[in-house]
Amino acid sequence: MSDPQPNPVPEVEDFGENPSDIEDKIRRAREEMSETVDELVDRMRPANQAKAAKEKAMGMADAAKQTFDDALAGDAESQKKLGIAAGAIAGFILLATLKHRKK
Repeated sequence: MSDPQPNPVPEVEDFGENPSDIEDKIRRAREEMSETVDELVDRMRPANQAKAAKEKAMGMADAAKQTFDDALAGDAESQKKLGIAAGAIAGFILLATLKHRKK
């Protein structure tokens, strides 16, 4: 049995000997981290999440409308998609009706 390979040591950035170079690199690193944290906070705001969800829903609605328009124009693939969707909806209605009658 051979010993597992040790994890390679990551290269350490040379900060140089000049204190002002070191301070500049630290300042830039802080600025980059601050921008990253600000971006994460912005993404997590409920209003921004709601806006993203709305945009996604609008995109899906636009895609559905385009599929419907394409089906009306005679596109076979779009007609197939609408047929599958109609079948799924009919199946859900049937299951809901059967479940309601059992109660």
